Amino acid sequence: MLVEWDWWSVEFGDAHAGAVGVLVGGGEPGPVYFDVGSGPDVPSTSHWSAYDGRHRRPRAEALRAGCAC
Repeated sequence: MLVEWDWWSVEFGDAHAGAVGVLVGGGEPGPVYFDVGSGPDVPSTSHWSAYDGRHRRPRAEALRAGCAC
């Protein structure tokens, strides 16, 4: 799974990077898909900013920190 890092350390590089995660219904939700019309490719993301409740997306109940180390 590709993680979209929100921050990283210059000193340690990707070995010490982090991302913000969300909780919905007490657990981690699956990715959010974007309807861009017809076609075989449907873009998606698990970035915290997509869980805002708009356009029938789930709304984050809480944020949590995640670290690569």
